[in-house]
Amino acid sequence: MLLYVSDIESRQQFQKWHNGGGIFHQSACIDSTVLIEVGAIVHSKAVLGANVCIGSGTVVGPAVTIGQSTNIGFNVALSNCIIGDSCIIHNGVCIGQDGFGFFVDEHGNMLKKPQVGDPYLLNARIGNHVEIGANSCIDRGSWRDTVIGDHSKIDNLVQIGHNVAIGKSCMLCGQVGIAGSATIGDYVTLGGRVAVRDHVSIASKVRLAANSCVFKDITEPGDYGGFPAVPIHEWRRQVANQIPGKARDAAEEYLKLQNVDMAIKQLKAAKDFNGNLPNLDDYFTAYRVHQLPEMKSTRYDILAITDPEVDNITIKKQYKRLALMLHPEKNPSIAAEGAFQIVQSARDVLANPEKREAYYRRSFCSKKSKAGSNSSWSQPRADGDSNFSRARKPSPFGFQKTDPDPNNSS
Repeated sequence: MLLYVSDIESRQQFQKWHNGGGIFHQSACIDSTVLIEVGAIVHSKAVLGANVCIGSGTVVGPAVTIGQSTNIGFNVALSNCIIGDSCIIHNGVCIGQDGFGFFVDEHGNMLKKPQVGDPYLLNARIGNHVEIGANSCIDRGSWRDTVIGDHSKIDNLVQIGHNVAIGKSCMLCGQVGIAGSATIGDYVTLGGRVAVRDHVSIASKVRLAANSCVFKDITEPGDYGGFPAVPIHEWRRQVANQIPGKARDAAEEYLKLQNVDMAIKQLKAAKDFNGNLPNLDDYFTAYRVHQLPEMKSTRYDILAITDPEVDNITIKKQYKRLALMLHPEKNPSIAAEGAFQIVQSARDVLANPEKREAYYRRSFCSKKSKAGSNSSWSQPRADGDSNFSRARKPSPFGFQKTDPDPNNSS
């Protein structure tokens, strides 16, 4: 019964604010110009300066201080914090909650680390003219205050751990994560998704490229990037060395999709970045051989032979040169095995005189037979015989085959 009476008395201490219709505790110190919208609540001993605006759904916890002309968005949770003048706190921000700290006891249980000292004396302190983006979180300190300096700007979805100290005029882009007890100087810029490990220090006037990760102290001003973060010129060299390999890997993926043209384009991009990339010429050779059958090229083209009447020694030399480049044990490309088989097939035909003769007639002479109606390949005999004969072109390989006489019964 006593608990029920106490609860009623506690509820009676909350009243409706005249400007906006929100709820406030009688012990809160609120300037008459403050706007508290419907659904917002201000708890005991909170202090709100002149021209403060509290959006619907926002909770201002006990003993929270908000400076004048500060605008608090919808569904914001403020506890254990002091917010300066002329700040903008966007929707869904959480400030002043406990940090992420646990330890394992002797029984293997995960226990929460206690906050040191009086909880109301350990706060998150937000400076003047600070802007905090939607759904960002700033934990209160566990052994010192978490501090955000004046004129600093924080993007959406930023996590700032307990005991972090950030200087003035800093800029933190989206999805930045700063672990506990890190110290960041003035005029520092952190690109998107930068990660800062716990207990490290970053000097003033440092800029970190997106996706960088800080593992150790940065003591000199300048631009940094990478994982782990290094001076920007060193990071750029690392990236430049990685791009050709990634382009080559992309070429292999295109080849799996049977898109040889795009694979070759990726290889050319890799060569533009770094012409000394290992095995790059072997990759090009494998891709070229793969592409030739699609272009209806001849077996001579496959072996890079321009003269159909070349001798067998030259054919074997060309095959040996390509085989050394395309052998799967020496060429790491996924195209190597197939290209090696294509080259072998071309060699098997061109190195054999009879197969080469037949291939020559089938590939070259048959094309000439379709050249036109005046071609000697399709004209009737001059004696008027209804049978057609082909005036065979002399073989470039040293032997000639004649058509059998159709009138010869033997």
